[in-house]
Amino acid sequence: MKYMRVAGLCLVAVCALFAVTSSAFATEGSLEFGKCNKTAIAEGTCSNAGCTKIAKTDETNKFNWESLSGKTVQFTSAKGAERQRGA
Repeated sequence: MKYMRVAGLCLVAVCALFAVTSSAFATEGSLEFGKCNKTAIAEGTCSNAGCTKIAKTDETNKFNWESLSGKTVQFTSAKGAERQRGA
C-alpha cells in the first residue's frame, strides 16, 4: 500500500512538472506558420527557398517570408480521396 501512495505522488509530481514546462514553451512568436515566396531580386529578406538563411547582399535577396497568422488554411488529404474512389 505504501508503494501505491509513493507511485501516486510521483505521478502527480510529473503531471505538475509537465503543466509548468508546457506553458513556458507556448509563448507568442515561438512557432509561426507561413510560406516562403519568391520575389524580385533585392526585394526579399532571405537567400534560400526555405527562408532559413538571411540574405547578406542585394543579389541574394530573392525570397520573402509571408506569415499565415489570421488566415484560414484549408487542409486536404489526397490519400483519403483515393481511398473513397477505390472503395
